[in-house]
Formats: sequence, C-alpha cells, structure tokens
Amino acid sequence: MNKYFYLLAAGLLLVYTGRAQVKKGESLLGGNLYFQKVDNNPVTPNNSNATTTIVAPSIGKAMADNLVVGVSPFYGYSKWVEADGSNPLYTLKQWSYGLTFFVRRYKDLGHNFSIFAEGDLSGDYSRQKGSYEGANSLFVDSKGYSASASLNGGIAYRLTRRWMVETGFRSLAYAAYTHSEEDGSITQGLQKYKSFHLGTNLNNALNNFSIGCRYMLN
Repeated sequence: MNKYFYLLAAGLLLVYTGRAQVKKGESLLGGNLYFQKVDNNPVTPNNSNATTTIVAPSIGKAMADNLVVGVSPFYGYSKWVEADGSNPLYTLKQWSYGLTFFVRRYKDLGHNFSIFAEGDLSGDYSRQKGSYEGANSLFVDSKGYSASASLNGGIAYRLTRRWMVETGFRSLAYAAYTHSEEDGSITQGLQKYKSFHLGTNLNNALNNFSIGCRYMLN
C-alpha cells in the first residue's frame, strides 16, 4: 500500500503545475509534534513496547516561491520497556536535545492542498538511563551526540491566508553518525561506541509520521 502512495505522490508532482502556495519573502512560524508507538506482542509472557515523542518548533523564510529555508530546535523523549517472563522488567529512558537546519520545497496541488519534500541536517545530544525493576544495583547510564541528514515528505493544507496545517513522513531516507559513552554496572565499566548508519523508512512510513502547523508572516 505504501508503494502505491509514493507512486501517486510522484505522479502528482509531474502533473500539477499549480499556483504558489508560499510566496517569496514570507516568514513561517510553527512546529511539529512527532509520536511513535511500537508494541510487540509475542506469545505471553514475553512483551516489549516503546514510545517516542518529539516536539520541534521552527522558523523559516521563503527564499523563493514555495522554497523555504529555516531552523528548528527540538526536544525528544523515549521510553522502552521489555519483559521476558523470567528476568526483571527492564526500562530504558532517553532524553534528546538538538537543532535542525532544513530546506523545504512545496508543490501546489490546487484547492489549498500542497505536497512537500524536505532535506534536513541535524545535530543532537542525548542521555540514556536504564535499570531493572527491583534491582537497584543493575543500571546503565550513557550519553552521546549524533549528526544526521534525512529526506522527509508530507502533505500541507492552507486553512486561511495565514495558517497552514500539515502531516509529514519522517526519515524516508537518512544517514547518521553517532558517538556515545556508556557506563554502569551492566556494562562493567566505561564503554565507547561509534557508528554510522544508512537507511530508509519507506516500508513503515505510516508508523513514522508527524503533525504540525505553520503561521505565515509577510
């Protein structure tokens, strides 16, 4: 199903040549709220679940019709819980703070609708804490930073001359570098990690979506 959605979106880009949705010189104030929940339900008593929430206000400037350049600070929180029926419940929490520079291109579809593609460059700092329930001596504490580039897309609707709402699909393609340091009783001393990832979320785009709004300033 996802495959046909992207084929349709690509076709609309080629067919429609509509009017400017965002005019040169306009400033855009707004933000996005991103939420993801993954609930794995294998045969009881094994289970695990994870939730992620990201809040990202933004400010941008239309450098040309339908072309916006901007910046977005963000804050994220995630929680992962796992139980396997024999070991104590394990909980891992993560807090993230970062900044994203973005370039967004809109394509007007008419009737106040438009689709957009966005390229992002991001950097962030994160902190993780994990522990086993009822076992205070078993814990992990890590911190690190990362840099990433990603391609995102979505659909926008202009409610009024000033207000626009949108839904977006995050990290349709991405590349990321991560450096982290991990300490605690579980790791048995300080451990350092470096990693580089390339990937795509095309197969599960509907599980990685955000909602947001934009306010236009002349």
